[in-house]
Amino acid sequence: LLVVSQLCASVGSEVMRDNSTNKVHPEWREALVKEAKEFPVWATDHWMEIMNNSPGAGEDILDVLSVHPEAQNDTYNPIPRRARLPSHSPILCCYEEKSVWDWSPNWNEFPKWQSELCPGVKSGFLANHGSSRTGALETLAGCFRWKSGSSFHGQNLSQSTVQQTGRMRQEAAKSESIELVPVKVRQLKLPGIVNPDVMDILAFTANHNVLRKPAGQAIISYAWDHVARYYYLTYVFYQMVIIGNLVVEVASPSTTFWGSRVRWSLLAVLAHLELFYEFWEMCGFLCYLQHGRQRYLTNIENLYNWASIAMLMVLVYITMDTHGLQDMPVMLSLLILFRWIQLTWSCRAFGLVGEKILPIMQASFSAHIKGILVVTFCILLGFLHGAMALELGNDLPQHYAVVLGSLKLLLLGDGDGIDVTLGLGNAEEGNPITFLFLFAAMVVFCVCVLNLFIAVHGEAYDSAQEKAFTTFLQERAGICLHCLLRPSWPPRCCQCWRVQHRISVYICLQIFVLAAWALLLREESINVL
Repeated sequence: LLVVSQLCASVGSEVMRDNSTNKVHPEWREALVKEAKEFPVWATDHWMEIMNNSPGAGEDILDVLSVHPEAQNDTYNPIPRRARLPSHSPILCCYEEKSVWDWSPNWNEFPKWQSELCPGVKSGFLANHGSSRTGALETLAGCFRWKSGSSFHGQNLSQSTVQQTGRMRQEAAKSESIELVPVKVRQLKLPGIVNPDVMDILAFTANHNVLRKPAGQAIISYAWDHVARYYYLTYVFYQMVIIGNLVVEVASPSTTFWGSRVRWSLLAVLAHLELFYEFWEMCGFLCYLQHGRQRYLTNIENLYNWASIAMLMVLVYITMDTHGLQDMPVMLSLLILFRWIQLTWSCRAFGLVGEKILPIMQASFSAHIKGILVVTFCILLGFLHGAMALELGNDLPQHYAVVLGSLKLLLLGDGDGIDVTLGLGNAEEGNPITFLFLFAAMVVFCVCVLNLFIAVHGEAYDSAQEKAFTTFLQERAGICLHCLLRPSWPPRCCQCWRVQHRISVYICLQIFVLAAWALLLREESINVL
């Protein structure tokens, strides 16, 4: 299959299919599952290579390896068929080094990952820790009956058999408003699937069908929830701090030495932080990923980030002596515009607005509007150039006023633009030439070209809206890729240094560093940088 996918991408998926059913042939299915079981690392590497060469074949393999998990004991801990899924999440996923849905008679409680994967089914505690297997089954059955409001296979359990703990009652009270719904539990037999190479494949694949599969959605969902979410929230928070600092700088410029020193130092710290992370992200793309150089250098977002960081760095270093950003109003204005657009684009990863922002941005940069965009731009320049030529009949040509008035007429339909066009060439009341020029501009550009541009742009938006969900998943996969390519502490070679409750440790370190930073700013003899 690897050889075929390398030679011809379109044939890769056809090789595995049964012509009579148009599904993956049972022998292929058996062989793929066998390889995943006996050589799991090879199976993951082979899937990534096939996905790069033949996305259709990779999609089929992902379906084949998404199997129904095997229960270690169907009697005492079966695979759930119903669960209380949260209203905001149609799919739940976890990553565990387990080959089966395990169970042990010596457990005091069920594994946490099973309860999180299928909430509302198991209570999480066995009532009688020293009970026999029959007692454990009766307790579980009773919890299921009590939560769902129905009996368990017709068994009638007495109150003395089922012992409800306080924690079980609290969990039931929280979930009683959520209805049990039918669910399907699937296991993806590809260990090590959460890695930068897989995120790179999912973020840049043209086959959106992979993203519609439960396995594809589960990979991205787990990587987002457990790897990239807090990193990205911190990144957006830093962006909001920079914009807030710029807002205060424009609305209320500091007149004191300490105020300007604090604001300048904060911007300097965040500018160097962004530069550090973007540099390592670039190194990850160029040195680690197979097609990283082309994807990084041709991505508009990366180029935009570098331009934004460069402007902030230049502004910081130019004003290092005076600490007054208002001394560079033009650069400050350009930086503010860039930062607000960047913050808007950063909101694409959040579910509430992500699927609304992405179609707008994609429609604006879609290949569908390139043709009409060129036509609109050329005709606009043609009318502007013609208006400037007619203005040469004036003894003192006012080209700036003519261009401004023409833009008002062509893009806004403003009445002042009509007066400017009729008065070209010192014709105060207008003449036949200026009247014909005005008529042609309004009919050709305002009526025809602009309406065609709006129609094509609307069509591109509708096309992007159809893929809004899969594009949203791709953007999250791209963010997870950026996160995995950036440095972390402690490094992998020092696994023993890693601690639990990393968010709490991070917050404590931030408080300590901010206190030290504030003390250093108080010393005038210490350079603010």
